[in-house]
Amino acid sequence: MFFQKEKKKKLKMKLKGYTANKLADVTKQLSHISKNPISTAGAFGIVYRGIFHKKNEAVDCAIKYIKCNDFSRDPNSFHNEVQSQYYIKHPAILPLLGYTLPFFGQGRLTLVTPYMEKGSLRTILVEEKKGFSPEGWDNTKKMITIFGIAAGLYKMHQEKLIHRDIKPENILFDKDYH
Repeated sequence: MFFQKEKKKKLKMKLKGYTANKLADVTKQLSHISKNPISTAGAFGIVYRGIFHKKNEAVDCAIKYIKCNDFSRDPNSFHNEVQSQYYIKHPAILPLLGYTLPFFGQGRLTLVTPYMEKGSLRTILVEEKKGFSPEGWDNTKKMITIFGIAAGLYKMHQEKLIHRDIKPENILFDKDYH
């Protein structure tokens, strides 16, 4: 994601209180991490399911361990990704619950987001093509989905951000197909 200079300055001020202590060190807040990955198909990492403990609630979450490729050569790239995802708040954009950074070679780059129970748009489209579309996946739900994608991208563009990897695999649905 790309930041213009003025947005970057504003963001650093907003995130000042969310540094290593509050947002980055999520390892103590994770439990019940699945032994087997729920997804290995991503170009950037492997995803596991777990529980994220946030104040007095337990959130079903996806834990994405990032393959160290571009991010290891350019740590600012990962930092910008995290800042972008944390900063932007919109119902159609997956929120960031936390992240971890390697420290002196220990640990991995990790992103923690809410778990999206109904999977990706790609999965739905593949099933629909086979004649097995999910219950409630009608023209109204499809139009709501299209509107949600457009609204999320519009919010990002308002913030001078670009997605760079918009595809059906990256459109995720919760239990209500939102």
